[in-house]
Amino acid sequence: MSNPRADPEPFKRAVQLLETGRHADCERLCRDLLKLNPAHADLNHILALSCRAQGNLQDAETAVTRALSQSQDNTSILNSFGLILLDQGKAEKAAKALTRALKINASMAAAHVNLGHAQRILNLLPQAEASYREALRLNPTLTDSLVQLALLLRNQGRLSELNFPLSPASGRFHDDPGVAMVQGLVALDESKPVDAEAAFRNALKKMPRLASLWTNLGLSLAKQGKAEEAQAAYEAALEINPSLPETHVNIADLWKYESSELARRHLIEAIKLKPDHANALGMLGWTWVMDEDYDAAITCFNQALEIDPDFQRAVFHRSSANFLTGELSAAWQDYNSRYGPSGITDSPVNDRLPLWDKSTPPEGPILVWTDQGIGDEILQLGYISDIYEQDISLIVVTSKRLVPIAARSFPNATVLSRHAVSDGGAITGQPIAQCPAMSIAALCWKSLDDHPDRAPYFIADKTGVSALRERYKVAAQDKPLIGISWRSTNIDTGVYKSLQLSDFLPVLEESGCTFVDLQYGETEQEISGLPDHVQQNIIRDPSVDPLKDMDAFASQVRALDMVITTSNTTAHTAGALGVPTLALIPCVGPGWCWYWFNQQTHSPWYPQIQILIQTKNEGWTPALTEARARLSHFIAEFQSLTGN
Repeated sequence: MSNPRADPEPFKRAVQLLETGRHADCERLCRDLLKLNPAHADLNHILALSCRAQGNLQDAETAVTRALSQSQDNTSILNSFGLILLDQGKAEKAAKALTRALKINASMAAAHVNLGHAQRILNLLPQAEASYREALRLNPTLTDSLVQLALLLRNQGRLSELNFPLSPASGRFHDDPGVAMVQGLVALDESKPVDAEAAFRNALKKMPRLASLWTNLGLSLAKQGKAEEAQAAYEAALEINPSLPETHVNIADLWKYESSELARRHLIEAIKLKPDHANALGMLGWTWVMDEDYDAAITCFNQALEIDPDFQRAVFHRSSANFLTGELSAAWQDYNSRYGPSGITDSPVNDRLPLWDKSTPPEGPILVWTDQGIGDEILQLGYISDIYEQDISLIVVTSKRLVPIAARSFPNATVLSRHAVSDGGAITGQPIAQCPAMSIAALCWKSLDDHPDRAPYFIADKTGVSALRERYKVAAQDKPLIGISWRSTNIDTGVYKSLQLSDFLPVLEESGCTFVDLQYGETEQEISGLPDHVQQNIIRDPSVDPLKDMDAFASQVRALDMVITTSNTTAHTAGALGVPTLALIPCVGPGWCWYWFNQQTHSPWYPQIQILIQTKNEGWTPALTEARARLSHFIAEFQSLTGN
């Protein structure tokens, strides 16, 4: 003890009260004892800790300061002083106190942990990492240091450097609630929301009053589609701590599509709590896009980007707002920023070729490449078609599945697969520069009123088209052939763009035509669930598999008289071929794609596509009803022209 003259029995009693959590009793005893011996450093230290435990931080600081005045080099008291300063938001002063403690005793693991906390708050992240690692070197059982180091590394995308197993095996979670919480976060990172939920619930057994745990539990439930349970978890978090901006943002994210007004209320609250919350501002902008107030949306996106210039989601959403208003020049600039400052990020040839600046005609071949999914690449090949007839020598690099049809469609260009040029070998045609196909769009599409008069740009194999059409016409007894596709397999958004085949029944009941199944993937079971007379009016052709042979699929689509499809590769294929198409497009929200716009009834990229948009309140019913009406009209015109 720092004061051996003090009576040891009452002092031991004070320590016992502190250790058993009877903080108010401990405080009263310490104050009584200090009346007899006010200079007792250890009693003042215990008083400070009991006051801290009760949230009386000013009294705690006063008591620990008195303790230090009597025992200036006591590392335990200095460590507590640092903790109390941290509690009061005085991170810089805390760092000084803890550094002083470690100069006296560098082997004090707890002081390294607390110094790491102070450095993290001061955004001295490399120093914080070093402090946490040193604490764990001195004492590998310090879970607080392990948790904070894990969180720090996770935020930097370096969690693999932790050298500690965090992925839960067979649903087993660490006994320490902090480590269990990190395990839950890791499970979220690994797209395992069920495991994440179990980890957070395990942690909550020991820390039921930790608001951030309830927030993370809500996030894990939201990712499982359990919206009501997630909302309950978020409400529990706000009941404990109503000042957590992330909880408000998560609630907004939960309801941003169903109720933009509710989402906005929570986002505004989050921004009040944290005015520089770029994510909240970006999401607020999207709620305005949902409500078609594009000026308000763009203002929010701009504010978010002032805070975080690298906030790509805000840039992309701002491009969507500009597409929806027809401000194509601004939209292209934002959309194409995803290719980075160099303009060639994710190029199949990397930086082996400079970027074509497009300001002057090139003096040699230009390598133009498509990217993203097959549907997007078909769209991008359309922008290549806009300059194809110009005096520009083109080398087109696209997905292997699209090479045959692209080579036929652009016979004067060299067409290569992305795989063929990505290995660093020589490129046929010796290009002098490169650019992504999307960047060409800005050359020709200045506005929706000023653009090329685009014709169909895909040319299907004539022999394949003729053979398929002849075979289908026999089966259809010369009735018009209508292709149908109802599903998207996109991992992230497919569910929002897809329908059940049974939803198509209002269309499939039309008896004046024969339907041809264009849906990629397995469809036999879905078709077998339809009424017999509908099944008998659908042609399934297993000889054509678009997932294996896009060229044969293009021939199949071109062999038809009309296509009715959701937003998927079939829509792009039919549009590029110039086949009359009814496209069932989701309203602005999950699954919506910028290139379908919102109020447009025809696609500017595909003149033969008519757009039927899902409604927010009535779902797909109005679009399907309209599709049936337009199909009936098409059949009537077909019969009048053919005499059938």
